[in-house]
Amino acid sequence: MAEPCNDLPEECWDQIFTKLDRDCEFDSLSLVCKRFYALTNSLRHRLSVTDPIITGTLPRLLLRFPNLVSVNLSNFRGDVTTIFSEIWHRCLLNLQELDISNQTRIPFDESMDSGSVFKNLKVLKCKNLHVLGNSHLKRIACCFPCLEELDISFPRAELHLRSEDLEGNESVFTDDGIEALSLSLKELRKINLSGNSYITDRSIAALSNCLNLRSIEILSCCFITANGIHLLLQNSAKMNSVSVFGITCQNSNLIAQGFSTYGRALQAIDLHCTIISDECLSSLAKACLPLNRFSLVCCKGITSNGLLSLLSAYPLLQYLALEIDFLTDEIMEVLSLYLRSAVTIKLTKCSRLTISTIFALARNCDVLEELDMENTGLGRKSGYLDWFKSSTIFALTRKCDVLEELDMENTGLGRKGGSLDCYKSSKLKCLNMRKNFKVSDKCLAGIAFVCRKLEKLDVSFCSGISKEGIGFVLHICPEIRSLKIDSCLGIESIGEGPELPKLEVLSAARSGLNDSGLAAIGMRCSGLLNLVLEGCIGVTTSGVEEVAKKCKRLREIKLGMCTHVDPSVVERIVFSCPSLRRVTFTNSKLTEESNFYQL
Repeated sequence: MAEPCNDLPEECWDQIFTKLDRDCEFDSLSLVCKRFYALTNSLRHRLSVTDPIITGTLPRLLLRFPNLVSVNLSNFRGDVTTIFSEIWHRCLLNLQELDISNQTRIPFDESMDSGSVFKNLKVLKCKNLHVLGNSHLKRIACCFPCLEELDISFPRAELHLRSEDLEGNESVFTDDGIEALSLSLKELRKINLSGNSYITDRSIAALSNCLNLRSIEILSCCFITANGIHLLLQNSAKMNSVSVFGITCQNSNLIAQGFSTYGRALQAIDLHCTIISDECLSSLAKACLPLNRFSLVCCKGITSNGLLSLLSAYPLLQYLALEIDFLTDEIMEVLSLYLRSAVTIKLTKCSRLTISTIFALARNCDVLEELDMENTGLGRKSGYLDWFKSSTIFALTRKCDVLEELDMENTGLGRKGGSLDCYKSSKLKCLNMRKNFKVSDKCLAGIAFVCRKLEKLDVSFCSGISKEGIGFVLHICPEIRSLKIDSCLGIESIGEGPELPKLEVLSAARSGLNDSGLAAIGMRCSGLLNLVLEGCIGVTTSGVEEVAKKCKRLREIKLGMCTHVDPSVVERIVFSCPSLRRVTFTNSKLTEESNFYQL
Protein backbone atom coordinates (compact mmCIF):
# COMPACT_ATOMS: atom_id res chain seq x y z
CA MET A 1 0.00 0.00 0.00
CA ALA A 2 2.97 2.36 0.58
CA GLU A 3 3.77 2.62 -3.15
CA PRO A 4 0.32 3.77 -4.38
CA CYS A 5 0.28 6.43 -1.65
CA ASN A 6 2.95 8.38 -3.51
CA ASP A 7 0.82 8.61 -6.65
CA LEU A 8 -1.55 11.15 -5.10
CA PRO A 9 -0.71 14.46 -3.41
CA GLU A 10 -1.58 14.94 0.24
CA GLU A 11 -4.43 17.28 -0.64
CA CYS A 12 -6.23 14.43 -2.46
CA TRP A 13 -5.78 11.98 0.41
CA ASP A 14 -6.92 14.68 2.79
CA GLN A 15 -10.15 15.14 0.80
CA ILE A 16 -10.72 11.38 0.72
CA PHE A 17 -10.19 10.85 4.44
CA THR A 18 -12.43 13.75 5.44
CA LYS A 19 -15.34 11.96 3.75
CA LEU A 20 -15.17 9.11 6.28
CA ASP A 21 -18.19 8.87 8.58
CA ARG A 22 -16.35 8.25 11.85
CA ASP A 23 -12.96 9.05 13.32
CA CYS A 24 -12.60 5.41 14.42
CA GLU A 25 -12.02 4.46 10.78
CA PHE A 26 -8.72 6.34 10.97
CA ASP A 27 -7.28 3.55 13.15
CA SER A 28 -6.88 1.10 10.29
CA LEU A 29 -5.64 3.76 7.88
CA SER A 30 -2.96 4.93 10.31
CA LEU A 31 -1.37 1.45 10.13
CA VAL A 32 -0.98 1.45 6.35
CA CYS A 33 2.08 3.71 6.12
CA LYS A 34 3.78 6.63 7.85
CA ARG A 35 2.18 9.07 5.47
CA PHE A 36 -1.32 7.87 6.32
CA TYR A 37 -0.37 7.88 10.00
CA ALA A 38 0.55 11.57 9.83
CA LEU A 39 -2.49 12.48 7.74
CA THR A 40 -5.03 10.77 10.00
CA ASN A 41 -3.43 12.27 13.10
CA SER A 42 -3.84 15.75 11.67
CA LEU A 43 -7.50 15.07 10.82
CA ARG A 44 -8.51 14.04 14.34
CA HIS A 45 -10.51 16.80 15.95
CA ARG A 46 -12.03 15.14 19.06
CA LEU A 47 -10.49 13.52 22.12
CA SER A 48 -12.48 11.83 24.89
CA VAL A 49 -10.60 10.82 28.04
CA THR A 50 -12.17 8.39 30.49
CA ASP A 51 -9.57 6.54 32.56
CA PRO A 52 -6.91 7.95 34.94
CA ILE A 53 -4.29 5.64 33.44
CA ILE A 54 -4.01 7.95 30.44
CA THR A 55 -2.88 10.94 32.51
CA GLY A 56 0.81 10.13 32.13
CA THR A 57 0.58 9.64 28.36
CA LEU A 58 -1.69 12.60 27.64
CA PRO A 59 1.15 14.97 26.59
CA ARG A 60 2.13 12.52 23.84
CA LEU A 61 -1.48 12.27 22.66
CA LEU A 62 -1.82 16.04 22.54
CA LEU A 63 1.35 16.24 20.46
CA ARG A 64 0.17 13.43 18.22
CA PHE A 65 -3.12 15.16 17.42
CA PRO A 66 -2.19 18.80 16.81
CA ASN A 67 -5.56 19.88 15.40
CA LEU A 68 -7.83 18.94 18.29
CA VAL A 69 -10.80 21.28 18.67
CA SER A 70 -12.87 19.29 21.21
CA VAL A 71 -11.87 17.62 24.50
CA ASN A 72 -14.42 15.62 26.49
CA LEU A 73 -13.69 14.91 30.17
CA SER A 74 -17.30 14.23 31.19
CA ASN A 75 -16.65 10.53 31.89
CA PHE A 76 -13.15 10.95 33.32
CA ARG A 77 -12.86 9.08 36.63
CA GLY A 78 -9.65 10.55 37.99
CA ASP A 79 -8.40 13.95 39.13
CA VAL A 80 -9.76 16.26 36.45
CA THR A 81 -7.61 19.16 37.73
CA THR A 82 -4.41 17.27 36.88
CA ILE A 83 -5.48 16.39 33.38
CA PHE A 84 -6.79 19.90 32.70
CA SER A 85 -3.42 21.23 33.82
CA GLU A 86 -1.78 19.08 31.14
CA ILE A 87 -4.11 20.53 28.52
CA TRP A 88 -3.48 24.06 29.78
CA HIS A 89 0.32 23.69 29.69
CA ARG A 90 0.12 22.37 26.13
CA CYS A 91 -1.69 25.58 25.16
CA LEU A 92 -4.27 24.08 22.80
CA LEU A 93 -4.81 27.33 20.97
CA ASN A 94 -7.38 25.84 18.60
CA LEU A 95 -9.52 24.29 21.34
CA GLN A 96 -13.14 25.29 20.73
CA GLU A 97 -15.13 22.92 22.95
CA LEU A 98 -14.49 21.60 26.48
CA ASP A 99 -16.79 19.25 28.40
CA ILE A 100 -16.12 18.86 32.14
CA SER A 101 -19.60 17.64 33.09
CA ASN A 102 -20.14 15.15 35.96
CA GLN A 103 -16.97 16.23 37.78
CA THR A 104 -16.64 17.49 41.35
CA ARG A 105 -15.83 21.08 40.49
CA ILE A 106 -14.35 23.23 37.72
CA PRO A 107 -10.65 22.29 37.28
CA PHE A 108 -9.19 25.78 36.78
CA ASP A 109 -8.35 28.31 39.48
CA GLU A 110 -6.89 31.79 39.88
CA SER A 111 -3.33 30.55 39.24
CA MET A 112 -4.19 29.81 35.60
CA ASP A 113 -4.28 32.78 33.29
CA SER A 114 -6.51 30.87 30.93
CA GLY A 115 -8.14 33.80 29.18
CA SER A 116 -5.24 34.23 26.79
CA VAL A 117 -4.66 30.49 26.32
CA PHE A 118 -8.25 29.47 25.54
CA LYS A 119 -9.20 32.57 23.63
CA ASN A 120 -10.85 30.44 20.93
CA LEU A 121 -13.00 28.35 23.29
CA LYS A 122 -16.62 28.71 22.21
CA VAL A 123 -18.43 25.89 24.06
CA LEU A 124 -18.12 24.97 27.75
CA LYS A 125 -20.23 22.23 29.33
CA CYS A 126 -20.35 22.02 33.14
CA LYS A 127 -23.44 19.88 33.65
CA ASN A 128 -23.95 17.87 36.87
CA LEU A 129 -21.07 19.38 38.83
CA HIS A 130 -20.98 18.65 42.56
CA VAL A 131 -19.82 22.15 43.43
CA LEU A 132 -20.56 25.26 41.40
CA GLY A 133 -20.78 28.59 43.19
CA ASN A 134 -20.73 32.27 42.30
CA SER A 135 -16.92 32.42 42.48
CA HIS A 136 -16.71 29.62 39.92
CA LEU A 137 -18.99 31.44 37.52
CA LYS A 138 -16.84 34.55 37.83
CA ARG A 139 -13.78 32.42 37.12
CA ILE A 140 -15.46 31.01 33.99
CA ALA A 141 -16.21 34.53 32.81
CA CYS A 142 -12.56 35.51 33.37
CA CYS A 143 -11.00 32.44 31.75
CA PHE A 144 -13.22 32.15 28.70
CA PRO A 145 -14.33 35.64 27.64
CA CYS A 146 -15.26 34.49 24.10
CA LEU A 147 -17.72 31.77 25.15
CA GLU A 148 -20.75 31.37 22.91
CA GLU A 149 -22.37 28.33 24.58
CA LEU A 150 -22.48 27.53 28.31
CA ASP A 151 -24.17 24.62 30.08
CA ILE A 152 -24.32 24.94 33.89
CA SER A 153 -27.44 22.83 34.35
CA PHE A 154 -28.49 20.43 37.10
CA PRO A 155 -25.75 20.77 39.72
CA ARG A 156 -25.75 17.78 42.03
CA ALA A 157 -25.46 19.66 45.32
CA GLU A 158 -28.70 18.70 47.06
CA LEU A 159 -28.93 21.60 49.48
CA HIS A 160 -32.02 23.08 51.09
CA LEU A 161 -30.77 26.43 52.22
CA ARG A 162 -32.52 29.44 53.60
CA SER A 163 -32.04 32.67 51.66
CA GLU A 164 -29.78 34.09 54.39
CA ASP A 165 -27.48 31.04 54.07
CA LEU A 166 -26.84 31.42 50.34
CA GLU A 167 -24.32 34.25 50.51
CA GLY A 168 -20.78 32.88 50.34
CA ASN A 169 -21.89 29.29 49.86
CA GLU A 170 -19.56 27.68 47.32
CA SER A 171 -21.88 24.78 46.46
CA VAL A 172 -24.60 26.76 44.70
CA PHE A 173 -24.78 29.88 42.60
CA THR A 174 -27.32 32.68 42.75
CA ASP A 175 -28.34 35.74 40.74
CA ASP A 176 -25.00 37.40 41.61
CA GLY A 177 -23.08 34.75 39.66
CA ILE A 178 -25.31 35.06 36.60
CA GLU A 179 -24.98 38.84 36.67
CA ALA A 180 -21.18 38.49 36.65
CA LEU A 181 -21.41 36.14 33.68
CA SER A 182 -23.72 38.43 31.73
CA LEU A 183 -21.41 41.42 32.13
CA SER A 184 -18.35 39.55 30.80
CA LEU A 185 -19.64 37.10 28.18
CA LYS A 186 -20.69 39.53 25.49
CA GLU A 187 -20.59 36.84 22.78
CA LEU A 188 -22.86 34.41 24.65
CA ARG A 189 -25.42 32.87 22.31
CA LYS A 190 -26.74 29.86 24.22
CA ILE A 191 -27.09 29.06 27.93
CA ASN A 192 -28.65 26.21 29.89
CA LEU A 193 -29.67 27.14 33.46
CA SER A 194 -31.92 24.13 34.10
CA GLY A 195 -32.09 22.61 37.57
CA ASN A 196 -30.78 25.63 39.48
CA SER A 197 -33.17 26.32 42.32
CA TYR A 198 -31.66 29.53 43.66
CA ILE A 199 -31.88 31.87 40.69
CA THR A 200 -34.81 34.18 40.02
CA ASP A 201 -36.17 36.53 37.36
CA ARG A 202 -33.24 38.79 38.25
CA SER A 203 -30.91 36.35 36.51
CA ILE A 204 -33.08 36.30 33.40
CA ALA A 205 -33.15 40.10 33.34
CA ALA A 206 -29.34 40.19 33.67
CA LEU A 207 -28.94 37.98 30.61
CA SER A 208 -30.52 40.75 28.58
CA ASN A 209 -27.01 42.28 28.68
CA CYS A 210 -25.92 39.51 26.31
CA LEU A 211 -27.14 41.12 23.12
CA ASN A 212 -26.24 38.08 21.01
CA LEU A 213 -28.20 35.61 23.18
CA ARG A 214 -30.27 33.32 20.97
CA SER A 215 -31.15 30.26 23.06
CA ILE A 216 -32.04 29.67 26.71
CA GLU A 217 -33.11 26.57 28.65
CA ILE A 218 -34.65 27.08 32.09
CA LEU A 219 -36.21 23.77 33.10
CA SER A 220 -36.89 23.10 36.80
CA CYS A 221 -36.02 26.61 37.95
CA CYS A 222 -38.83 27.13 40.43
CA PHE A 223 -38.27 30.86 41.09
CA ILE A 224 -38.29 31.93 37.44
CA THR A 225 -41.69 33.15 36.29
CA ALA A 226 -43.39 34.28 33.11
CA ASN A 227 -42.50 37.87 34.00
CA GLY A 228 -38.79 37.10 33.63
CA ILE A 229 -39.28 35.28 30.34
CA HIS A 230 -41.46 38.09 29.04
CA LEU A 231 -38.76 40.63 29.93
CA LEU A 232 -36.04 38.54 28.29
CA LEU A 233 -38.01 38.27 25.05
CA GLN A 234 -38.68 41.98 25.14
CA ASN A 235 -34.99 42.85 25.48
CA SER A 236 -33.41 40.06 23.36
CA ALA A 237 -34.38 40.68 19.76
CA LYS A 238 -32.21 37.79 18.47
CA MET A 239 -33.78 35.11 20.72
CA ASN A 240 -34.70 32.12 18.55
CA SER A 241 -35.06 29.26 21.04
CA VAL A 242 -36.79 29.14 24.45
CA SER A 243 -37.33 26.09 26.65
CA VAL A 244 -39.28 26.58 29.90
CA PHE A 245 -40.73 24.39 32.65
CA GLY A 246 -43.61 24.81 35.08
CA ILE A 247 -45.30 28.12 34.23
CA THR A 248 -48.54 28.58 36.15
CA CYS A 249 -51.99 29.21 34.68
CA GLN A 250 -52.24 32.89 35.53
CA ASN A 251 -48.93 33.65 33.82
CA SER A 252 -49.27 31.48 30.71
CA ASN A 253 -51.00 34.26 28.75
CA LEU A 254 -48.06 36.54 29.52
CA ILE A 255 -45.75 33.86 28.07
CA ALA A 256 -47.81 33.65 24.88
CA GLN A 257 -47.90 37.46 24.66
CA GLY A 258 -44.12 37.59 24.95
CA PHE A 259 -43.72 34.92 22.25
CA SER A 260 -46.11 36.54 19.81
CA THR A 261 -45.23 40.21 20.47
CA TYR A 262 -41.47 40.21 21.02
CA GLY A 263 -40.25 36.80 19.89
CA ARG A 264 -40.25 37.66 16.21
CA ALA A 265 -37.13 35.54 15.61
CA LEU A 266 -38.35 32.48 17.53
CA GLN A 267 -37.68 29.22 15.71
CA ALA A 268 -38.00 26.81 18.66
CA ILE A 269 -40.44 26.77 21.60
CA ASP A 270 -40.37 23.97 24.19
CA LEU A 271 -43.00 24.06 26.96
CA HIS A 272 -42.77 21.52 29.80
CA CYS A 273 -45.31 21.01 32.59
CA THR A 274 -46.97 24.30 31.72
CA ILE A 275 -50.66 25.14 32.00
CA ILE A 276 -51.55 26.77 28.72
CA SER A 277 -54.85 27.43 26.94
CA ASP A 278 -56.16 27.05 23.40
CA GLU A 279 -56.22 30.84 23.23
CA CYS A 280 -52.47 30.91 23.85
CA LEU A 281 -51.87 28.47 20.99
CA SER A 282 -54.15 30.50 18.75
CA SER A 283 -52.20 33.68 19.51
CA LEU A 284 -48.99 31.86 18.61
CA ALA A 285 -50.62 30.70 15.39
CA LYS A 286 -51.53 34.28 14.47
CA ALA A 287 -48.04 35.57 15.28
CA CYS A 288 -46.56 34.04 12.09
CA LEU A 289 -43.21 33.23 13.73
CA PRO A 290 -40.40 31.46 11.79
CA LEU A 291 -41.17 28.39 13.93
CA ASN A 292 -39.64 25.03 12.99
CA ARG A 293 -39.56 23.28 16.40
CA PHE A 294 -42.38 22.97 18.95
CA SER A 295 -42.80 20.85 22.10
CA LEU A 296 -45.65 20.38 24.56
CA VAL A 297 -44.62 17.97 27.30
CA CYS A 298 -46.99 17.23 30.19
CA CYS A 299 -48.89 20.43 29.51
CA LYS A 300 -52.48 20.97 30.66
CA GLY A 301 -55.36 23.18 29.58
CA ILE A 302 -55.32 22.60 25.84
CA THR A 303 -57.49 20.54 23.48
CA SER A 304 -57.09 19.07 20.01
CA ASN A 305 -58.63 22.25 18.56
CA GLY A 306 -55.81 24.35 19.96
CA LEU A 307 -53.21 21.95 18.56
CA LEU A 308 -54.91 21.97 15.18
CA SER A 309 -54.93 25.77 15.01
CA LEU A 310 -51.21 25.88 15.79
CA LEU A 311 -50.06 23.11 13.43
CA SER A 312 -52.17 24.38 10.56
CA ALA A 313 -50.45 27.77 10.90
CA TYR A 314 -46.94 26.27 10.70
CA PRO A 315 -46.85 23.76 7.81
CA LEU A 316 -43.03 23.98 7.68
CA LEU A 317 -42.59 22.65 11.23
CA GLN A 318 -39.66 20.18 11.26
CA TYR A 319 -39.67 19.00 14.89
CA LEU A 320 -42.73 18.21 17.02
CA ALA A 321 -42.81 16.66 20.50
CA LEU A 322 -46.15 15.95 22.19
CA GLU A 323 -46.64 14.23 25.53
CA ILE A 324 -50.37 14.76 26.01
CA ASP A 325 -52.76 12.16 27.40
CA PHE A 326 -55.78 13.00 25.21
CA LEU A 327 -54.09 12.16 21.89
CA THR A 328 -55.75 9.31 19.97
CA ASP A 329 -55.19 7.67 16.59
CA GLU A 330 -58.10 9.66 15.15
CA ILE A 331 -56.64 12.98 16.33
CA MET A 332 -53.18 12.09 14.99
CA GLU A 333 -54.74 11.12 11.65
CA VAL A 334 -55.98 14.71 11.30
CA LEU A 335 -52.86 16.37 12.72
CA SER A 336 -50.58 14.35 10.42
CA LEU A 337 -52.04 16.19 7.43
CA TYR A 338 -50.29 19.34 8.69
CA LEU A 339 -46.94 17.64 9.39
CA ARG A 340 -45.72 17.08 5.86
CA SER A 341 -42.43 18.87 6.58
CA ALA A 342 -41.78 17.13 9.91
CA VAL A 343 -38.42 15.34 10.13
CA THR A 344 -38.66 14.38 13.84
CA ILE A 345 -41.84 13.54 15.79
CA LYS A 346 -41.88 12.46 19.44
CA LEU A 347 -45.08 11.07 20.98
CA THR A 348 -43.80 9.52 24.21
CA LYS A 349 -46.21 8.36 26.92
CA CYS A 350 -49.27 8.87 24.72
CA SER A 351 -50.99 5.69 25.88
CA ARG A 352 -53.91 5.86 23.43
CA LEU A 353 -51.78 5.77 20.29
CA THR A 354 -51.42 2.47 18.40
CA ILE A 355 -49.89 1.20 15.18
CA SER A 356 -52.55 3.19 13.31
CA THR A 357 -50.66 6.39 14.17
CA ILE A 358 -47.45 5.01 12.64
CA PHE A 359 -49.33 4.16 9.45
CA ALA A 360 -50.94 7.62 9.32
CA LEU A 361 -47.57 9.35 9.77
CA ALA A 362 -45.96 7.08 7.17
CA ARG A 363 -48.69 7.92 4.71
CA ASN A 364 -48.85 11.70 5.25
CA CYS A 365 -45.38 12.78 6.46
CA ASP A 366 -43.20 12.48 3.38
CA VAL A 367 -39.87 13.52 4.93
CA LEU A 368 -40.27 11.99 8.41
CA GLU A 369 -36.99 10.36 9.49
CA GLU A 370 -37.22 9.97 13.28
CA LEU A 371 -40.22 8.79 15.31
CA ASP A 372 -40.27 8.29 19.08
CA MET A 373 -43.23 6.30 20.42
CA GLU A 374 -41.78 5.12 23.72
CA ASN A 375 -44.29 3.86 26.27
CA THR A 376 -47.39 4.30 24.11
CA GLY A 377 -50.25 1.96 23.17
CA LEU A 378 -48.40 0.09 20.43
CA GLY A 379 -49.57 -3.51 20.40
CA ARG A 380 -53.13 -2.74 21.43
CA LYS A 381 -55.80 -3.96 19.03
CA SER A 382 -56.11 -1.69 16.03
CA GLY A 383 -58.10 -1.87 12.83
CA TYR A 384 -54.97 -1.48 10.76
CA LEU A 385 -53.48 -4.62 12.31
CA ASP A 386 -56.20 -6.90 10.88
CA TRP A 387 -54.54 -6.97 7.47
CA PHE A 388 -51.50 -8.69 9.01
CA LYS A 389 -53.32 -11.43 10.93
CA SER A 390 -52.39 -14.21 8.54
CA SER A 391 -49.90 -12.41 6.36
CA THR A 392 -48.28 -14.64 3.76
CA ILE A 393 -45.22 -12.38 3.75
CA PHE A 394 -44.68 -12.77 7.49
CA ALA A 395 -45.26 -16.54 7.36
CA LEU A 396 -42.79 -17.06 4.51
CA THR A 397 -40.01 -14.92 5.94
CA ARG A 398 -40.39 -16.60 9.31
CA LYS A 399 -40.08 -20.12 7.93
CA CYS A 400 -37.84 -19.62 4.85
CA ASP A 401 -34.44 -18.55 6.19
CA VAL A 402 -32.77 -18.32 2.75
CA LEU A 403 -35.64 -16.57 0.96
CA GLU A 404 -34.24 -13.75 -1.21
CA GLU A 405 -37.01 -13.01 -3.72
CA LEU A 406 -40.80 -13.04 -3.34
CA ASP A 407 -43.23 -12.40 -6.22
CA MET A 408 -46.82 -11.71 -5.14
CA GLU A 409 -48.09 -9.93 -8.24
CA ASN A 410 -51.87 -9.79 -8.61
CA THR A 411 -52.60 -11.20 -5.14
CA GLY A 412 -54.76 -9.99 -2.28
CA LEU A 413 -52.16 -7.64 -0.80
CA GLY A 414 -53.88 -4.46 0.28
CA ARG A 415 -57.38 -5.94 0.09
CA LYS A 416 -58.27 -4.44 3.46
CA GLY A 417 -59.48 -0.93 2.62
CA GLY A 418 -59.23 -1.54 -1.14
CA SER A 419 -55.97 0.39 -1.55
CA LEU A 420 -52.25 0.08 -1.03
CA ASP A 421 -52.06 3.68 0.19
CA CYS A 422 -52.03 2.71 3.85
CA TYR A 423 -48.99 0.50 3.20
CA LYS A 424 -46.95 3.26 1.59
CA SER A 425 -43.27 2.74 2.37
CA SER A 426 -41.97 5.37 4.77
CA LYS A 427 -38.61 7.18 4.72
CA LEU A 428 -38.40 6.64 8.48
CA LYS A 429 -34.81 5.94 9.59
CA CYS A 430 -35.01 5.98 13.40
CA LEU A 431 -37.82 4.38 15.43
CA ASN A 432 -37.99 4.21 19.22
CA MET A 433 -40.57 1.72 20.55
CA ARG A 434 -39.16 1.20 24.05
CA LYS A 435 -41.48 0.07 26.83
CA ASN A 436 -44.39 -0.95 24.62
CA PHE A 437 -45.04 -4.13 26.54
CA LYS A 438 -47.94 -5.32 24.37
CA VAL A 439 -46.08 -5.24 21.07
CA SER A 440 -46.14 -8.69 19.43
CA ASP A 441 -44.19 -10.19 16.53
CA LYS A 442 -47.21 -9.54 14.34
CA CYS A 443 -47.36 -5.87 15.27
CA LEU A 444 -43.61 -5.43 14.82
CA ALA A 445 -43.78 -7.10 11.41
CA GLY A 446 -46.54 -4.72 10.33
CA ILE A 447 -44.42 -1.74 11.33
CA ALA A 448 -41.34 -3.14 9.55
CA PHE A 449 -43.38 -3.73 6.40
CA VAL A 450 -44.13 0.00 6.22
CA CYS A 451 -40.76 1.25 7.56
CA ARG A 452 -38.35 -0.68 5.37
CA LYS A 453 -35.63 2.00 5.37
CA LEU A 454 -35.01 1.83 9.11
CA GLU A 455 -31.43 2.42 10.24
CA LYS A 456 -32.01 2.58 14.01
CA LEU A 457 -34.57 0.53 15.93
CA ASP A 458 -35.09 0.36 19.70
CA VAL A 459 -37.54 -2.26 20.99
CA SER A 460 -36.08 -2.53 24.50
CA PHE A 461 -38.50 -3.78 27.19
CA CYS A 462 -40.93 -5.04 24.52
CA SER A 463 -41.45 -8.39 26.24
CA GLY A 464 -43.85 -9.77 23.63
CA ILE A 465 -41.25 -9.89 20.83
CA SER A 466 -39.46 -13.14 19.95
CA LYS A 467 -36.78 -14.38 17.58
CA GLU A 468 -39.29 -14.58 14.72
CA GLY A 469 -40.32 -10.95 15.03
CA ILE A 470 -36.81 -9.52 15.16
CA GLY A 471 -35.73 -11.90 12.38
CA PHE A 472 -38.47 -10.53 10.12
CA VAL A 473 -37.36 -6.95 10.82
CA LEU A 474 -33.73 -7.72 9.93
CA HIS A 475 -34.85 -9.49 6.76
CA ILE A 476 -37.08 -6.73 5.45
CA CYS A 477 -35.00 -3.78 6.78
CA PRO A 478 -31.44 -4.46 5.56
CA GLU A 479 -30.29 -0.87 6.24
CA ILE A 480 -30.40 -1.25 10.04
CA ARG A 481 -27.19 0.02 11.66
CA SER A 482 -28.28 0.09 15.31
CA LEU A 483 -30.56 -2.43 17.05
CA LYS A 484 -31.49 -2.31 20.74
CA ILE A 485 -33.30 -5.29 22.28
CA ASP A 486 -32.47 -4.71 25.97
CA SER A 487 -34.66 -6.65 28.44
CA CYS A 488 -36.37 -8.63 25.66
CA LEU A 489 -36.26 -12.06 27.27
CA GLY A 490 -38.14 -13.64 24.36
CA ILE A 491 -35.31 -12.90 21.93
CA GLU A 492 -32.67 -15.61 22.23
CA SER A 493 -31.25 -14.99 18.74
CA ILE A 494 -31.49 -12.62 15.79
CA GLY A 495 -32.16 -15.68 13.62
CA GLU A 496 -30.43 -17.03 10.53
CA GLY A 497 -30.40 -15.38 7.15
CA PRO A 498 -28.25 -13.24 4.86
CA GLU A 499 -25.36 -11.19 6.19
CA LEU A 500 -26.05 -7.83 7.86
CA PRO A 501 -22.90 -5.86 6.97
CA LYS A 502 -24.38 -2.51 8.00
CA LEU A 503 -25.30 -3.51 11.57
CA GLU A 504 -22.75 -1.76 13.80
CA VAL A 505 -24.44 -1.46 17.21
CA LEU A 506 -26.31 -4.30 18.93
CA SER A 507 -27.46 -3.71 22.50
CA ALA A 508 -28.97 -6.82 24.10
CA ALA A 509 -28.52 -6.19 27.84
CA ARG A 510 -30.61 -8.49 30.06
CA SER A 511 -32.15 -10.12 26.98
CA GLY A 512 -32.68 -13.81 26.26
CA LEU A 513 -29.64 -13.94 23.96
CA ASN A 514 -27.70 -17.22 24.30
CA ASP A 515 -24.67 -18.88 22.70
CA SER A 516 -26.56 -19.92 19.57
CA GLY A 517 -27.68 -16.32 19.27
CA LEU A 518 -24.05 -15.16 19.53
CA ALA A 519 -23.13 -17.67 16.82
CA ALA A 520 -25.76 -16.14 14.55
CA ILE A 521 -24.38 -12.66 15.30
CA GLY A 522 -20.87 -13.85 14.42
CA MET A 523 -22.07 -15.33 11.14
CA ARG A 524 -24.23 -12.37 10.02
CA CYS A 525 -22.72 -9.23 11.58
CA SER A 526 -19.15 -8.94 10.31
CA GLY A 527 -19.23 -5.14 10.61
CA LEU A 528 -20.33 -5.03 14.26
CA LEU A 529 -18.54 -2.34 16.30
CA ASN A 530 -20.38 -2.30 19.62
CA LEU A 531 -21.95 -5.27 21.43
CA VAL A 532 -23.73 -5.00 24.80
CA LEU A 533 -24.38 -8.31 26.61
CA GLU A 534 -24.70 -7.13 30.21
CA GLY A 535 -26.91 -9.40 32.30
CA CYS A 536 -27.41 -12.04 29.58
CA ILE A 537 -27.50 -15.21 31.70
CA GLY A 538 -27.77 -17.46 28.61
CA VAL A 539 -24.37 -16.33 27.33
CA THR A 540 -21.30 -18.41 28.22
CA THR A 541 -17.54 -18.13 27.80
CA SER A 542 -17.45 -20.11 24.56
CA GLY A 543 -20.15 -17.95 23.00
CA VAL A 544 -18.26 -14.75 23.77
CA GLU A 545 -15.04 -16.17 22.33
CA GLU A 546 -16.87 -17.24 19.17
CA VAL A 547 -18.40 -13.82 18.50
CA ALA A 548 -15.07 -12.07 19.17
CA LYS A 549 -13.33 -14.27 16.59
CA LYS A 550 -15.96 -13.71 13.92
CA CYS A 551 -16.58 -9.96 14.39
CA LYS A 552 -13.17 -8.65 13.33
CA ARG A 553 -14.15 -4.96 13.58
CA LEU A 554 -15.54 -5.14 17.13
CA ARG A 555 -14.35 -2.16 19.18
CA GLU A 556 -16.36 -2.45 22.40
CA ILE A 557 -18.04 -5.30 24.25
CA LYS A 558 -19.83 -5.14 27.60
CA LEU A 559 -20.04 -8.34 29.65
CA GLY A 560 -21.01 -7.09 33.09
CA MET A 561 -23.18 -9.45 35.17
CA CYS A 562 -22.83 -12.31 32.66
CA THR A 563 -22.78 -14.98 35.34
CA HIS A 564 -21.76 -17.84 33.03
CA VAL A 565 -18.81 -16.02 31.47
CA ASP A 566 -15.39 -16.63 33.05
CA PRO A 567 -13.29 -13.47 33.67
CA SER A 568 -10.33 -15.15 31.97
CA VAL A 569 -12.13 -14.75 28.64
CA VAL A 570 -11.25 -11.04 28.60
CA GLU A 571 -7.56 -11.71 28.00
CA ARG A 572 -8.30 -14.21 25.23
CA ILE A 573 -10.73 -12.01 23.30
CA VAL A 574 -8.40 -9.01 23.52
CA PHE A 575 -5.73 -11.03 21.70
CA SER A 576 -8.14 -12.75 19.27
CA CYS A 577 -9.80 -9.46 18.27
CA PRO A 578 -7.14 -6.74 17.85
CA SER A 579 -9.75 -4.09 17.00
CA LEU A 580 -11.13 -4.13 20.58
CA ARG A 581 -10.67 -0.86 22.43
CA ARG A 582 -12.86 -1.42 25.48
CA VAL A 583 -13.98 -4.48 27.40
CA THR A 584 -16.25 -4.09 30.40
CA PHE A 585 -16.36 -7.04 32.76
CA THR A 586 -16.91 -7.06 36.50
CA ASN A 587 -13.77 -8.01 38.47
CA SER A 588 -11.72 -8.40 35.30
CA LYS A 589 -8.04 -7.58 35.71
CA LEU A 590 -7.95 -6.11 32.23
CA THR A 591 -10.92 -3.81 32.67
CA GLU A 592 -8.71 -0.91 33.75
CA GLU A 593 -6.18 -1.48 30.97
CA SER A 594 -8.75 -1.77 28.18
CA ASN A 595 -10.79 1.22 29.29
CA PHE A 596 -8.19 3.93 29.06
CA TYR A 597 -9.38 6.26 26.30
CA GLN A 598 -11.63 6.87 23.34
CA LEU A 599 -10.84 8.76 20.16
